[in-house]
Amino acid sequence: MVAIIALCALGMAAEHSAVSIDALIQQGKFAEAQRQIQQLLQKNPNDVHALNLLGRLNRKEAKYGMAEQAFVAAMGVSPKSAETLENLGSLYADEGRIAEAIPLYEALQGINPHSAKVATEMASLYLQNGDFEKSLKTAEAVPVAARPDKLLPVIVADYVGLKQMDDVQRAVPEVLKRAAGNPEVVPQLANVFLQADMVGDAAELLRLAKTRQKATASLLTAEANVQARSGHRDEAKATLKQALALNPNYPEALWGAARMAGSSGDWKQAEELLKRMLRNAPPRKEVLENLVFASTQVNDMQTAHDAADDLLAIDHGSLDSVLVMSGVLIQGLHYGEAEALVQKALKEYPNDKRLHFAAGMAEFNMGKLDEAEPQLTASLGQGAADGQTHYTLGQIASQRGDVPGAIKQMELALALDPKNPSVLQSLGLLYLQSNELDKARTMLEGAVRAAPDNAQNHYQLAMAYRRLGLAPEAQDQMKLFQQLSARHVPAPAGDTPR
Repeated sequence: MVAIIALCALGMAAEHSAVSIDALIQQGKFAEAQRQIQQLLQKNPNDVHALNLLGRLNRKEAKYGMAEQAFVAAMGVSPKSAETLENLGSLYADEGRIAEAIPLYEALQGINPHSAKVATEMASLYLQNGDFEKSLKTAEAVPVAARPDKLLPVIVADYVGLKQMDDVQRAVPEVLKRAAGNPEVVPQLANVFLQADMVGDAAELLRLAKTRQKATASLLTAEANVQARSGHRDEAKATLKQALALNPNYPEALWGAARMAGSSGDWKQAEELLKRMLRNAPPRKEVLENLVFASTQVNDMQTAHDAADDLLAIDHGSLDSVLVMSGVLIQGLHYGEAEALVQKALKEYPNDKRLHFAAGMAEFNMGKLDEAEPQLTASLGQGAADGQTHYTLGQIASQRGDVPGAIKQMELALALDPKNPSVLQSLGLLYLQSNELDKARTMLEGAVRAAPDNAQNHYQLAMAYRRLGLAPEAQDQMKLFQQLSARHVPAPAGDTPR
């Protein structure tokens, strides 16, 4: 009897400890929560509850990779733990890893078959996976009186996906009725309409909602999305600014503002907004991809590398994530790392032209011309990217002294990208070498128009004019070259046009 009482007491103490740690996490007392969790794990490294607490703490601190590791460790100890299934499934769902979240929630539903909360999450996941019938079946299995507010917009989205528009009309009033107690269902429903290209319906819904409820960050963000889809970009920017004034860390408002900044070419602002978003929400594939692009535009290669690394982790080294990382590594001049990454991927995807292109670019920049040429040739057939491929093949031919071969590749590059200043300049120089002076003049004049601040373009055009006997024009171009070279760029070798 004494032993039984002692065991019960220990169980109650452990439960009390878990509750107090949860409270510490919610209060933001992370250091103390961490200390107590570590004490539990020192006593029992396989303590499933402690591992889940560690995961929740890491998630609260935006350490999502570490949170996943803790939850996965808990799964390894107890694969049927409802607590772990929900925690890991929720993390995957928030990261947009729908295919990984679904089996976890299905297992959780097997444990809690009558849970409206679990059914709601399942229906939402099936919806995001495009399985409208399965989503609707799961949602309608929940008794009407027990349906959570957030399940109703999911049901409407299923009706829209199944083109059951009469059912949509019948369901919307119930959603609006729930809005009195939970205003968040309105922007959720508005986003359902937007995703179905029902912009007018979303606008009307939000117009009615604004007369009945106070503005929230989510409501204003939905309104901004409608404005943007309607072509009113300035209004959308202003509305997003209002949303962020109400909640500076609202993820969807940050996402919308980042996209606006990016479309306006303000990549630094877009980068800052995306970084802020990732500090306040789990990373999603599309967010990380956009952060990589924005960061490379402002040459913030460390941020780009970190985002690409996170993308590799959550996308399990998928082909797309490998291509993103290889691009970052090449732009960051880490050619050896890029080559190793791409060569490994080529073993799994030997016919992927994008991988061949990445491998060829890495090897070209490492001076491995013999390895680069077949890789680049194998990459041809991608369309727009072929312009860069032909340009690089032209550079390889030029470095080997094969001027006719270089000209052929550069002409192919020019046909695909007729305003590219690098192609125009390179082809102009090649025409000069082959004494095709009129063609050289045409190319180099085009290069000057495309990149008027490039001193070398003016110098080479001056050389072409000189050889054509156009002394005044040569002198004018030489003056421009000298003005632009005031930054102490050394003049290229060769005669100075007179």
